[in-house]
Amino acid sequence: MRNMLTVFEKLLLTAILICFLCLILLSDFSDRLHLGVHAESDAQSNTSVLFTSQIPTNYTPLQQIKAYEIPETFSVIIPSIGLNKEIKIHIDPRDRSIYLPVIEHFVAHGLYTYTPDMIAQQGYGITYLFAHRDGESGFFNRLDELQQGDRLYLQYGDKKYEFEFSKSYVVSPDQVEVYTSESSTPLLRLQTCENGLSQRLMIDAELIGTYNL
Repeated sequence: MRNMLTVFEKLLLTAILICFLCLILLSDFSDRLHLGVHAESDAQSNTSVLFTSQIPTNYTPLQQIKAYEIPETFSVIIPSIGLNKEIKIHIDPRDRSIYLPVIEHFVAHGLYTYTPDMIAQQGYGITYLFAHRDGESGFFNRLDELQQGDRLYLQYGDKKYEFEFSKSYVVSPDQVEVYTSESSTPLLRLQTCENGLSQRLMIDAELIGTYNL
């Protein structure tokens, strides 16, 4: 009987040890999965246009924009840095599945922001554009070279809108006010990455002229 108990005790201890090891392995796997999810989330945040979950979906320009027809031609031209690129209109910066395919090939116009004809007609507001800075699709790779007096142009339908460089500055990705804020004057705002993916370079340019093509 004593031998039988000893065998039973050994089997019980072995089973307990196996269960303990399994718990350790499961705990380690859970920690790795947890860290992995956060790492992926952080990586996605850093590559996002902004931390755009804070951007409202109901502020003023939205309803006004819907009333306007979209022209066939929309492009940005900056002669001083050799840029001439087509713009895709009303691109949602909160949805990576929408904006990433666009900025691989084009400059994007931010959803809920004004079009150039609107800011020219009403005398205030921001037209917001964003694009990559690096790689083959780095259409905004030379934005940091802009200087006082440089001209920027938007062709929108049968009109050309002329802007003059005003200032450049750097923001963190959580400063979504650069996207949601209003301007008391007609303003073109450009955004691209800065310092890798950790910051955003911003360019502001004031509207100075409108021309028929």
